[in-house]
Formats: sequence, structure tokens, C-alpha cells
Amino acid sequence: MSRFFWVPAFAFFVIGCPRPSPEILIEVDPIYITYLKTGDGPRVADMDTDEVLSEAEELFRGGDFSAARKLFRMVGNHATTSEIRRDALHNAGLCSMTLEDFSDALDLFERALAETADDAEHAMTRALQGQCLARLGRWDETPEAFRRALATPSLPSLVRAEALVWNGRGALVREDLHNAELRLKEAQGILLDTVRIRDQQGHSLLAQAYYYQAEIFRIMARRVNIRLPQERMERDLAAKLTLFRQAEDYYSVAIRIRQGIWSCRSGYSLGMMAEEFARDLRTAEVPPDFDKESRELYFQELEPFVQRILGEASDYYDRTIRLAARLKFENEWVEKSKTRRDALAALREEKK
Repeated sequence: MSRFFWVPAFAFFVIGCPRPSPEILIEVDPIYITYLKTGDGPRVADMDTDEVLSEAEELFRGGDFSAARKLFRMVGNHATTSEIRRDALHNAGLCSMTLEDFSDALDLFERALAETADDAEHAMTRALQGQCLARLGRWDETPEAFRRALATPSLPSLVRAEALVWNGRGALVREDLHNAELRLKEAQGILLDTVRIRDQQGHSLLAQAYYYQAEIFRIMARRVNIRLPQERMERDLAAKLTLFRQAEDYYSVAIRIRQGIWSCRSGYSLGMMAEEFARDLRTAEVPPDFDKESRELYFQELEPFVQRILGEASDYYDRTIRLAARLKFENEWVEKSKTRRDALAALREEKK
């Protein structure tokens, strides 16, 4: 494991000698004495700030985020200018995010924000700060971070779109569906305007924007309870089915983007939504004056419709599995789709 040490170097220039006079302190960049492990074995080097940052950037590009973070943090702690400290602390925070050390990333981003920077730089850091809060489950704290980031006109388009998607996700968690839809639609608009058509295939953020848009309608459908009397049940059922189809449209767009995680997750969610619909039908209110024979007849007439919905669920799972096989996607959503497809098949066998 790499170990790093630093020694700040200062030069003193005294005017006139040996006559006593005030000393003028000239502050220069620190010199960092480091112990590094490289492909050729360990080496000790004394490097200035630029060299340390170059080494850190090379480690970052090479995927050694832990070692890169140590160097960025070292510069962030001891650099002589606010701008260098800010950039180093921001980059160290990025390393911590990549390592999923979100609490550390939050601390580093907060320190970066205390340094001098232009509006766009601070806005980008705040957007990442919002993501860290979300990943820690601190969703109630995310709106302010994203609000301050998105209020900056110079925030780059793709960074803005990512912040909007995360902000929309937070609104979904809080079940603020109106604001969730506004944020996600704005993100979709930015991405469709800025990402070339040929680059939209496999685009993770675009797929997420449509996936979470579908989740809005899934939540709305889940909220619709099928209740008596019969006229109300018919309206509830029609409303539920309409919301189901709207969610299906957005999930289908996410699937067509052909992004490994989000396309498969969308297919799995379609299947689960269909199963939820079938379960809601089975648990809908039954007229209280039905005797045993009437109840049995009611459920006999309902069951074919329920089975058609479960057949749709099974079909969604199967198509997700086939898509994954064709495009060589392997992830938890494919495995979950297989589990649910097999469970539904087993239930059909039991009913035969």
C-alpha cells in the first residue's frame, strides 16, 4: 500500500546583511516527498505541485482511485492557492464517489466549495454533492444542493441533465410526482437536444430519464384502488389500465435505448407492474351481500382476465431475457426476470 509524506518548503530572503531588517517571506509551492509503488517497483520521489497533480491524474485515468485520492487530498490540504486547493479537493471527492465512500466525498466537496471558484465550477461540485446525499439516502437534503446547482446558467448541459435526473429521482422518493415529472421531462429535452442520435443508443442517463418517468405512472397506477359500487369499479379499472399503458410506453422507450442495466430493469419493472395489477384485481372489493356461491362465481369470472395480465407479465420477463441474451447483457435484472418468469410458469402448472 502506498504511503505519502509531504514537506512544505519556504524560502526566506533577508534584505541587507548583517544589519537587522524585517524579513520578507516568499511562499513557494510545497515540495512533496512521496513513496510510490509503480510497475518498476517502489520509488521515493520529491515532486512539486504540478508533478503530484499529473501523477494523480494518471492514477485516476488508470483506475487506481484510492492512490489518486491520496495525492489529490495531499495537494488540497497544502497547496498555496485557493484555485489549486479547490480543484484538488473536488477531484479527491470524485475519487471517493467512485470508491463509493460517499461520506468522505461529501466532506471533500464541502471543503472545495469553501475555496474560490467560478459559478460553473461550484455548480458542478454542488450537483455531485447532491448525488452523494442521495446515495446516502439523505433525500430530504438533496433539493437544496440541486437547486443551487441548477440555478447556475453556465452549468454544462450534460451536467444539468444529470442533476435534473437525480433531482427527479429525489422527488419520486418523496412522492412529489408533479415535480418529478417536470425535472425528468426537462432532462429528456436537454439530452435529446445535445446527444447525437447515433450516441443515444446505450446512453445510460437518457435511459434513466425514461425509466423514472415510467415509475411516475406506475406509482399513480398503484394508488388507484378498485372500489365499489360497480360504476366506480369500472372507472377505477379504466383509470388504472390507462396509467399502466402510459408507464408501459415510457418503459418501452428505455428498453429501446439498449442500455444494459436500465433496459433490463425496465423490462423487469414492466413484468412486476403487471403482477401488481393482477394482484390488485384479485384483492378488489367484493359486494358484501354476496353469498359463498356468488363469491365463487365472481372470482371464476375474474380469473381469466387476471391470467391474461399475468401472461403479459411473463411475456415482459421473457422478452427481457431474450434481449439480454442477444445483446450479451448480464446483470441482476436479467436474473430477477428469470426468477419471476419461472415462478409464474410454476403457478400455471399448479393450476392445471
